[in-house]
Amino acid sequence: MEEQYAETRLYMQHWYACLLPVVEGWRRARQTDEEIDRLLRSNTRLLYEFRNGVFHFHPKEFDKRFMELIEDGENVVEWVTQLTAAFGRWLDAHEAANPTPRRQIWEISEAIQPEVRKAIAKELGRG
Repeated sequence: MEEQYAETRLYMQHWYACLLPVVEGWRRARQTDEEIDRLLRSNTRLLYEFRNGVFHFHPKEFDKRFMELIEDGENVVEWVTQLTAAFGRWLDAHEAANPTPRRQIWEISEAIQPEVRKAIAKELGRG
């Protein structure tokens, strides 16, 4: 049980910390979205400190940078979940409206996968 808790905590810390570069990119790109902008009005400073606590050395396991977000943040788990979902929603809508080469490559690879599998099977003498 203790091992599962530690693993869950590590995943949560990584998720929360990796959300900050998305926030920074959002602001640097000067994007706007009502829901995202509303969510960014709280907890962002604490998230910045939390990220520093995750990715920079500190001698204590429960450094204040970790604890501030958890103790002083406003509904942190719900906030992170909503912010992640809002970014996902925005990215999906943006991608649909502005297809990128990455999206096009993905669609092409999905379309040709059956043919590639057949060719490989034929080469291996299984088709």
